[in-house]
Amino acid sequence: MISTILGWLSGFKGWLYAALAAAIVGAGLWAYWHGRAVGDSNGAARIQKRWDKNLADIAALAAKAEADNAAALREAQERNRSIVDDYQKRIADSDARGADLARRLRNATIAARRSAVPQACPEPGTAPASGTAGDDEITRVAGDANGECLRNADRLDTILMQLRPQL
Repeated sequence: MISTILGWLSGFKGWLYAALAAAIVGAGLWAYWHGRAVGDSNGAARIQKRWDKNLADIAALAAKAEADNAAALREAQERNRSIVDDYQKRIADSDARGADLARRLRNATIAARRSAVPQACPEPGTAPASGTAGDDEITRVAGDANGECLRNADRLDTILMQLRPQL
């Protein structure tokens, strides 16, 4: 009977050791797979956090760049507006000066034609006085002033045509 019990215990010990070994291997495998699954989900969460942070950083940089561009555009438009206003003022001043000059020249021409300056008696050897030289000079100066006003107006129109698309 002792031999039977010893045989049975020896067989039982073998089974016990085998079961214990299987339980240890099973627990190890379970821990390995469970740790890996948890690690993968932690890794995925970590990657998702990085992704979200990168998206937030990109959105912040895009918003900052857009704000900077909008500020630069407003600044450029303000500069262009001040340039256009300055040119408009210069055009108005130039037109006023041209109109004033034309009015004064016209008045001078009319006054020169109205004044009846008595002709001096021609002396022998002298040419008679002619009033057309002064009129010709006034007409030439008026024409030059008018031409300059037109050229300035053309230049300013060209500059305004270049600036208006930028506004």
